[in-house]
Amino acid sequence: MKKIFSKIISLLFISGMASIGFTSCQKEENPQLRFSMNVEVSDITENSAKCLISVAPESGSVDIYHNNCSIGCIYDDKGYPSHNISTPGLAEPLSYPGQHTFYMLYLKSNTTYYVQGFVANPTSSGLEFIDGPVVTFTTLAGAPNLQIVSLKVNGDLYQNPTGSFTSTLKNNGCVP
Repeated sequence: MKKIFSKIISLLFISGMASIGFTSCQKEENPQLRFSMNVEVSDITENSAKCLISVAPESGSVDIYHNNCSIGCIYDDKGYPSHNISTPGLAEPLSYPGQHTFYMLYLKSNTTYYVQGFVANPTSSGLEFIDGPVVTFTTLAGAPNLQIVSLKVNGDLYQNPTGSFTSTLKNNGCVP
């Protein structure tokens, strides 16, 4: 009986140690990415702008620079942007601290745009988007497209709907 009792105790001890070892080696399933983000827009023209994004990890956060994360921005002229296929966006790997620069091109002139920074974190179920602040800016107004369709010289009226003229003007001298 003593042998059976000692075998049971030994088995319980071994199984208890194995479960302690197993639970202490488990990886955290959803590590937390915590950071602050700054989004700025500069160099605004009538059809382009530059988006500057920087992130700073918070104390105790997962290392965002070595976690296969991406940083980027999405923008829209119809309101707050969303992560869908029709919303323009730009992204690059988040592998270094500091400012990341994105060039938004082919924008409409004299139009208000909404820009949002984000960090994309790859997970086992897809990408997790952690959105930053939204900022707005308005592109510059384009130069008006002026065409000369008529020209009056010395009482003579010249008209051309294409706005293109080739003419020779007579020099009549100065009139006192």
